[in-house]
Amino acid sequence: MKYVSRLCLFFLLIIPATLFAQDLSKLTFEKFTSKDGKFTVLFPGKPHENKQKKTTEIGDTLVTTNFVAIGNDLAFFVFFNDYSDIVKNSNPGPMLEGARNGIMAKDGELVEDETIKFGPDKLPARRFLIKKPGGIYVKNMVILKGARLYQVMVLGKKELVESKEAEKFCKSFDITK
Repeated sequence: MKYVSRLCLFFLLIIPATLFAQDLSKLTFEKFTSKDGKFTVLFPGKPHENKQKKTTEIGDTLVTTNFVAIGNDLAFFVFFNDYSDIVKNSNPGPMLEGARNGIMAKDGELVEDETIKFGPDKLPARRFLIKKPGGIYVKNMVILKGARLYQVMVLGKKELVESKEAEKFCKSFDITK
């Protein structure tokens, strides 16, 4: 969770205080398939990938990040990480709350928060919107499937993270077999 917070902080620092509006209707979304991550999503461009091993409160995990940054205004992310099998048999609520709280950190303000069921398998999930300093917003959906935690995130100004293009990205996420 701390890795995700640090990555968000990195993008918050590179996004200038005075963001300019982009014409998001010109974005071209392409289907991206992650065989390792077992998911598909429509990214607005070819995503970059980063892998980093992290030690957490519940053990070591490899965090894989796929992301596309649109100028300095907007970024689209899919994170996934695998935890030990202990997570499979535990209550998913604290895990999903921990993901939310890790992103919110001490400087975030929770704007929206909703517990949901994701996909046809009705996986435990949570969708939330967090306001960070400088008018930056984090729109995130966290999904737990077995011992794997997925995060589908859009980072930018409020009107950008609430745009139909951001919604298209989030709704396109699907977990494959």
